[in-house]
Amino acid sequence: MRFHEGIGAGTLWSLAEEFGTPLIVYDVGTIRSRYARMKRAFGKADVHYACKANPSPPILSVLRGGLGAGIDASTVNEAKLSLSLALPVTGSWPRPATPPGRISSGSWKTALL
Repeated sequence: MRFHEGIGAGTLWSLAEEFGTPLIVYDVGTIRSRYARMKRAFGKADVHYACKANPSPPILSVLRGGLGAGIDASTVNEAKLSLSLALPVTGSWPRPATPPGRISSGSWKTALL
């Protein structure tokens, strides 16, 4: 995982050369500001990120890093992933309909801006 400042066509080509493709690029500043906005909107409520939306460990690590995010896990594997990153976990799991091993860690590469 690498952190890069700013983005442009040249940056994207450089990232693709460095990490290969397919490549998913996230703007860490946007993730942080949107989480902070959500947190402000709900006052003292605990705000938890739905791990099912994007279980990418780098994204979960950003949410953990100083933001106070917890994770809403809907499978045992999501809960294990969250706990491995020292994130607080809530949710309704295990679910009998989710067979063991069905959730994988994914094969994508991630760059955080």
